[in-house]
Amino acid sequence: MQLVILCREKDLKQFGPDKVFGPLVKDLKHLESVGLDVGNDLFIKGSLFCILGDNLGSHMVGGFVESFSGKHVCRYCLAERSEMLHESFAIRGEKRTQENYQESVQIVLSEGLNNHKGIKQSSIFNELQHFHVVSGLPPCIGHDLFEGILAYDMKLVTDYFVITKRWFTYDQLNKRLIGFPYTGYDALDKPCAVNPTSDRMPGHAVQNWVFIRLFSLFVGKYVADTEVRVWAFFLLIKKLVEIVCTQSFEVCQIAILNSVIEDYLHERKEIFNVQMRPKHHYLVHYPELILKFGPLIRLWTLRFESKHSYFKKCARKLQNYKSLAKTLSQKHQLLQALYNSGSLFPNEFEVEILLPFHPEMYSENIKAVLSGCGLTGSNSMKATKVCIRGITYKLGNTLVISQPTSYEMLVGCIQDIFVEGNTVYFLVHEILCTYIDAMDLYAYESSLDHDYDVQCLTLSQFADCYTVEIYFESGTSYISLKHSLSQ
Repeated sequence: MQLVILCREKDLKQFGPDKVFGPLVKDLKHLESVGLDVGNDLFIKGSLFCILGDNLGSHMVGGFVESFSGKHVCRYCLAERSEMLHESFAIRGEKRTQENYQESVQIVLSEGLNNHKGIKQSSIFNELQHFHVVSGLPPCIGHDLFEGILAYDMKLVTDYFVITKRWFTYDQLNKRLIGFPYTGYDALDKPCAVNPTSDRMPGHAVQNWVFIRLFSLFVGKYVADTEVRVWAFFLLIKKLVEIVCTQSFEVCQIAILNSVIEDYLHERKEIFNVQMRPKHHYLVHYPELILKFGPLIRLWTLRFESKHSYFKKCARKLQNYKSLAKTLSQKHQLLQALYNSGSLFPNEFEVEILLPFHPEMYSENIKAVLSGCGLTGSNSMKATKVCIRGITYKLGNTLVISQPTSYEMLVGCIQDIFVEGNTVYFLVHEILCTYIDAMDLYAYESSLDHDYDVQCLTLSQFADCYTVEIYFESGTSYISLKHSLSQ
């Protein structure tokens, strides 16, 4: 993740995006036409694929109006706000194209308008040969989904259960949120206590994600009737989040997502007499945007916001704001030089601690499983923790092995990690989980003595490379998936 431009916001407003982004576009044009010299008279050409940002940033870069209360609020289609309010936010207007974009730009210039169909000026990035803003500004699900749509809609759901149904109080919910035994990565982003007087959930994107995923566990014991329409609406929200956050899509999942979005918008309109927001409309474009850009979770801006924290810390510690952009850029480049002093790209996997592997210490059953993978002890080592492509695995982690049926999921709890050459093997205990439809959770009876089956698998043999968290409640262990699995 490299630095391209640093600019004060007030300078951007004073001089405009054309002046600020001009040098970058010039370099990109050179990359498109001439390419990068990599030696031996070999030039590699490239172009801009997409520009990531929140809605305000994307509209500024794209030359769209930066107000979401006007007539045209969507950068993907020409649907009018009045149509969304009085008909349906699921409506899809005429698709924005390079042709109708340029037509609006010409009308703005010739008639001296502030904007036409939501476009106020042409973007300098349209000067590139292989990029145009109408097809190169993907949404950020962190801002749109987790901090926008779901922050407000989950508050509506919670208010219904607390005020209308009186199944629990906000004090009970907040005590549950504070005292819940979070594990793994969930413990790093614990949900905030809910403010009864606010109209939205208070947390940032990942905190709200954790809240939605574990809401069934937070309030499950208070829910008197899972057939209530609002509870079904919550499950629809949870299903929507799981599909949108999928790391790898099959075509059939795109069709399912389209159906879930339409059902979600219809149910929200029918159940709650609360005006929808433009972000609700953006949802209807998600299926087509996934087909174009791939999984949207790989395009959210939260990783860049984490990157920005370095600059914020530097600015606070410097206490000197003269030529701040220059100072920050110099410090950042020195930091990058330090990071790249060894190898530009990290190893495929990194092992923290290696121990000798003694097969004779294992039972005959496990020895047979290990020898079936070629692990005999001569060239094998044990590890307590391993990092593969940026994901850390350690003893006790759980991964999904497969989904034998739509109501079953086979997971494996890591008992040992073995390294032989450039291959990592995981010895796992298999656990068969059953899907609970009314809670949208997978569960197994953890109080029973299981006769575990044992497998030795490489990472590619799991259904998903991401670990899942297990939560224990009243003799049962539960798993709430972070995202749907590829079919």
